[in-house]
Amino acid sequence: FHSMLGLVLPQNGNIYFKGKSIFRNIETWRKETGHISQNIFLLDETIKKNISFDLASNNEDIQKLEKVIDLAQLRSKLNELPNGLNTKVGVDGLELSGGERQRIAIARTLYKNPNVIFMDESTSALDEKTEKLILSQIIKLYKGKTIIIVTHRPKTLNYCDKKYFLDQGNLKEIS
Repeated sequence: FHSMLGLVLPQNGNIYFKGKSIFRNIETWRKETGHISQNIFLLDETIKKNISFDLASNNEDIQKLEKVIDLAQLRSKLNELPNGLNTKVGVDGLELSGGERQRIAIARTLYKNPNVIFMDESTSALDEKTEKLILSQIIKLYKGKTIIIVTHRPKTLNYCDKKYFLDQGNLKEIS
């Protein structure tokens, strides 16, 4: 998984995207990808800045922000907060629950709109209903994108057209 993200060179073989090794031009690969991890990094900033990562200015695309907020099921939480999108999350998002932090990370990646989305246990802190709402919308609205989901939840695999199982270092396709 870390090799596909371009973080670790594989011991054997290579990984290609559009006919080129991702390791020969890692910056281009990183522009094409988005990664939603189980472990979320949040700035001690507003929810808006944590989604857009536009820290130097206030040039966020409001329509795009609104879309990803709805997709990530953050609307009701924002409506509860007196400052909404301008609420500061605290150091590492300590003012938020684990599920709320994960939904901000999902919104951040969708805001970036990458061609390849890696979801690494990215819904582990969400209840099944919220996970279903988010994943079904992502699958529906991001057709044409490659979405790689790593999960321990068997039900999450229902959203995948190809399923693989890692067994003692060997990748096996399952039907």
